Amino acid sequence: KSFPLSKEAESDFEMIKEEISRAVVQTIDHNVPFVVETDASDFSISGVLSQAGQPVAFFSRKLSDCEHKHAAVEKEALGIIEAVRKWRHYLLGRHFKVITDQGSVTFMFNSAHKSKIKNEKIQRWRLELSCYNFEIIYHPGKENRVADALSRVCSAIQNDKLNMLHNQLCHPGVARMAHWVRTF
Repeated sequence: KSFPLSKEAESDFEMIKEEISRAVVQTIDHNVPFVVETDASDFSISGVLSQAGQPVAFFSRKLSDCEHKHAAVEKEALGIIEAVRKWRHYLLGRHFKVITDQGSVTFMFNSAHKSKIKNEKIQRWRLELSCYNFEIIYHPGKENRVADALSRVCSAIQNDKLNMLHNQLCHPGVARMAHWVRTF
């Protein structure tokens, strides 16, 4: 299914391509703390794992039909859960920061608050995150550019753009390209 891009979305897509092609994806330094930045749109969720302001890994995927019907706060929470699951092997047993542009999610997942949340799905997610040592921080969407752009264009990329992205990523390898194909 094709999704028409607005001029703003197209410029965001071009910006993220430029950011990805310029960004040097670093190897993991286990002495530097991790930062997980996540975002969600109506169609997809995404995240960036970084250290010292440099990206280490990217993640994005389309929402299923069922997930598409979730409230915005649940989509944002799902983005955090999926990113932490994906990078569990890096994050478990060490302190890290989670940055989101949804203020209510910071309250829901803040371990300092004894929340009275009745939503069972959110309660399960809180329980799943309880084994991690993290701090959740709110940043407005404009400060969360890479994750925001990934979540907005994930569902709109067509095959020709995927090929262009593949070429601009300098043929990243079979496993990484397979991941990109699955997320689009």
